[in-house]
Amino acid sequence: MQATKNKLWFGTLRFLEELLGKVPILHLEDVCDALILCMEKPSINGRFLCASAYVSSAENAGHHQTSFPEIEIPDEFVEKLERKIVWGSTKLKEAGFEYKYDVKTILEDSINSALNLGELKIPSSLV
Repeated sequence: MQATKNKLWFGTLRFLEELLGKVPILHLEDVCDALILCMEKPSINGRFLCASAYVSSAENAGHHQTSFPEIEIPDEFVEKLERKIVWGSTKLKEAGFEYKYDVKTILEDSINSALNLGELKIPSSLV
């Protein structure tokens, strides 16, 4: 969201961060694998939080600035908020689920996906 320079989307991201402490993130393939695990184990019931990591908007922006320097991130999107999270995704792990993707891969795949879909553009002078 931050890489698009869209203030409305950034506002949504920042709202989640204010509400939850950090923004839960996960890879689409991990979601699919978690769903399959829950379907294959009838003993599993209830709700699950399927988040492999939690990032702040500043951590997200910092990663994008480092990994994709050709994409400009507005300075206002990098402002750090010091928030703590008090919840986690332990229920799935206790059921035997293992996440395949780390934070770096999730963030990089999200940018690459946005580039492939044309939702994010790299300035032509940098290509």
